[in-house]
Amino acid sequence: MRIILLLISCLFPVIGFGQLGQIWQENFNNGCGSGCAGNGYASLNGVWTVTNIGTNGVNANQWYVSCAEDGFLTSPPCANACSSPAPGNATAHIGNVSSSTAAFLFCPGGDCRANYDDSTPAEATSIRLESPIISTQGYTTLSLSMMYILGGVNCSTDFAGIEYHDGTSWSVLVPCLAQTTNNCPAPYTGSYNLGYNVALPASANNNPNIRIAFTWQNDGNGVGTDPSFAIDNLVINYNGLALDLEDFQAVDRSQSVQLKWVVREGANVERFVMERSTDGKNFKDISTLFARDGEQQNVSYEWIDERPVGGKSYYRIRQEFLSGVQGHSAIISVNRLEDKYLSFESSNLLNESEPMLLYSDRDTKVGYYISDMTGRILASESQVYLTKGYNSIVQPVGLASGWCVLTVFPLNSEGDENSQSPIRVRVLVP
Repeated sequence: MRIILLLISCLFPVIGFGQLGQIWQENFNNGCGSGCAGNGYASLNGVWTVTNIGTNGVNANQWYVSCAEDGFLTSPPCANACSSPAPGNATAHIGNVSSSTAAFLFCPGGDCRANYDDSTPAEATSIRLESPIISTQGYTTLSLSMMYILGGVNCSTDFAGIEYHDGTSWSVLVPCLAQTTNNCPAPYTGSYNLGYNVALPASANNNPNIRIAFTWQNDGNGVGTDPSFAIDNLVINYNGLALDLEDFQAVDRSQSVQLKWVVREGANVERFVMERSTDGKNFKDISTLFARDGEQQNVSYEWIDERPVGGKSYYRIRQEFLSGVQGHSAIISVNRLEDKYLSFESSNLLNESEPMLLYSDRDTKVGYYISDMTGRILASESQVYLTKGYNSIVQPVGLASGWCVLTVFPLNSEGDENSQSPIRVRVLVP
């Protein structure tokens, strides 16, 4: 197996979309010549499991981990039976069971290379080989690379795919893998695709609880083409780092938000890109701050968001290195719903001789309405200009005496109601 990894590195020096490095590997070397089940296979990474995901006949094909399907890198890279002596080059692969309908013709004992039985509905198979939990904490921009062979029929009858678990649920990553071309003479089973890569979803970034899985389905209709499905040399690659900035804070400054952080190790850092989101998922770049030259350890930075959004917002920092590698900080939030730059500064009496005073700490626009105690609107103004300081609110003409509620709501620059909370006060009309 180590020889194969070395040759792959030579043949394909850049895999995983130009990844920076590798954080997880699986080569399935368990020392088993044949017949060892994939369900319960224990590697240095943990225990693999097999789950039924659809209809399975009484003689359904099985996942095996053994060197019954051995991968030799010849020219072309062909898949062969197990080399001698065992353990050879083990793979995870689909094989028949000894009780399958056609076992006596090609594999009486089960698990003879990556060959499957599709003779009758009793051999119908729908199973998933699931990895143990994988932690990607500290890493981003992830991809999975592997080598595989695949026969089958098509994407609706006999086929293989890849699934992904984000720590909560399974989702389909690759619904149907492409079949590999067999350019090899007998007794080789098929030609391996050595450089297969697929990007992992963003939810895999910096996640301590992901899993990957490989699915196989055949319908038992009597039509099938070997090889079945065999995988080997699985690698999860990364091309970014999830940064752990010290003291990363977002501080509400009434009219702005201040971001502060400390970089413990700043060597080779080119710049910081501030990103903001209103939902914690979809972020947009809002500014760039270049790293200070010559300062490498425990460097403090700050940046002011002069145009923050109202309500709850989320921030993160993308750190870009001179090498082109990128990494994201943790996500932090600030809630500006309580940023009340408007306040009432006088009594609850609304009349012409003693107008109510509304204080604003900036020049701005507001709207207001007066309602009775049942919520019925009695008077309103859709847009009123306020200057910084105290502004008078006088009694509108025609209001009946009694208690009312005055509601003032801030407007944005376009004159629409923004996300700031309105302020309300109970007032008495004489």
